[in-house]
Amino acid sequence: MNASMRKKVQRKCKIRGYNLKVDALNEILSFASRFEGPDEDEAIDLLLVELDSSRNLSNSILSISIHFLKH
Repeated sequence: MNASMRKKVQRKCKIRGYNLKVDALNEILSFASRFEGPDEDEAIDLLLVELDSSRNLSNSILSISIHFLKH
């Protein structure tokens, strides 16, 4: 995964108010790498929408939540 995608994910998360730990960022990038081109962006957006709909999750457990979404 390239640096521009990493920055894009960080920016999208920051806009939504998430402060990502390195492990959580790596899990999102791993998830997104399963898709190509525009589908990669859409997959990230859909993942973040799902997290937004579960906003009651604490940011401190975000990395655990993303791990379970991955499987």
